[in-house]
Amino acid sequence: MDRRIQILIVDDSTTVRQGLLALIDTAPDMTVVGQATDASTAIELTRRTQPDVIIFDPSAPLEQNINTIAALRQASGLTRILILTDDGDEQPVRAALQAGVQGYLLKDAVLTDVLTAIRRAFEGQIVLHPSLSPGYII
Repeated sequence: MDRRIQILIVDDSTTVRQGLLALIDTAPDMTVVGQATDASTAIELTRRTQPDVIIFDPSAPLEQNINTIAALRQASGLTRILILTDDGDEQPVRAALQAGVQGYLLKDAVLTDVLTAIRRAFEGQIVLHPSLSPGYII
């Protein structure tokens, strides 16, 4: 087996972080290298761990989330960012994709789809939740 996909989980919910950790632990090709509850911790962990994929729930106002995405991308230019959130409105989806995230999933995604999305994001593919319009990709 090749090296594992290294993942950083960023979510302010302990339950979500623990659930993602448990899910990722079932995947033999993935490992969690860190967890963060806020943007500043996520940026620091990104600098230190250089994860392959960041799973990020942007819970702040839109402009702040875009600034966080830019800071995460600056902290590790090769890291892919996968949004996992409850907000499927068009404006935040478009803004996140324009800011350079690799994918956008909603938290009602099927668990196996989350693992598939991580793999696809790692491979450089754009990933969208099935309920989101492909027209969001610019």
